[in-house]
Amino acid sequence: MVEIELPAKEYRFLKSVYDNMSNYLMRVEDHVDTVVLCIFDERFKEFRLDFRSTIVRKGTVDKEAYNDTGLRLISIYQKYVQPVEDELLENTQQLNLKAVQEEDS
Repeated sequence: MVEIELPAKEYRFLKSVYDNMSNYLMRVEDHVDTVVLCIFDERFKEFRLDFRSTIVRKGTVDKEAYNDTGLRLISIYQKYVQPVEDELLENTQQLNLKAVQEEDS
């Protein structure tokens, strides 16, 4: 399971513009000021792609410039989704390196 923690106000905004978000969620943990989105591991890649598609669909004007919705979606992605994505990538790389080292020994 992948967990993304974000402020409750950002979750409410996402919920209002990201129509498909609930398709990827195992559960939502509400902690008053913050919310944790629990996403199925196998659906995280799709979640990211769909999130980015939402930025284009709802956050651009004539597919050339970002509107306020797009800028806020980009900010949420960069602050809360990207760090989780980066951490997962790093963990995967470390596991792959460890597997290679074990094969070599």
